[in-house]
Amino acid sequence: MVQYILIMMFVKLLQIGCLFLLVGCETYQQKAIRTFDPSQIKKLSVKKERINPRGKHQYTMYGKKYRIRKGRNHFHQTGIASWYLGSQENSVTAINEPYDMYALTAAHKTLPLPTYAIITNLENHKQILVKINDRGPYVNNRILDLSYAAAYQLGMIKKGLTRVQIDTIDHY
Repeated sequence: MVQYILIMMFVKLLQIGCLFLLVGCETYQQKAIRTFDPSQIKKLSVKKERINPRGKHQYTMYGKKYRIRKGRNHFHQTGIASWYLGSQENSVTAINEPYDMYALTAAHKTLPLPTYAIITNLENHKQILVKINDRGPYVNNRILDLSYAAAYQLGMIKKGLTRVQIDTIDHY
């Protein structure tokens, strides 16, 4: 009987030890989502910015060539958007800006960078202004990747994907 109790105590200690190990192995994305504070979402206003040299040249990704639009004005597109967190802390965008989950930003495959746009969630009609400063998404049938804050404000975090409309700001 004593041996059985000792074995059960040892098993419990192993279980507790494994639990502590798992908590310590939390990924960057898991921690970011768990600690997200909507009150920290940053305000965004349109700034007149030149097209970044890194954001105006054609490129190849996964064997497919992408041609960048010459201008940012008069662009309208409808399709599926997703959201992203960056792959790790200190991630940077295609134009070498730090990725910030609290910034209202997005990624697009062919718009010059940066570009400002109004994004409309076509399922709930919420709208936000974003700065498109990154490339992607490279998943079939998706036209836009939104930062976590942008996705939160559009009401699409739990669903993950939603139909959106992109309308660039014509002010350049």
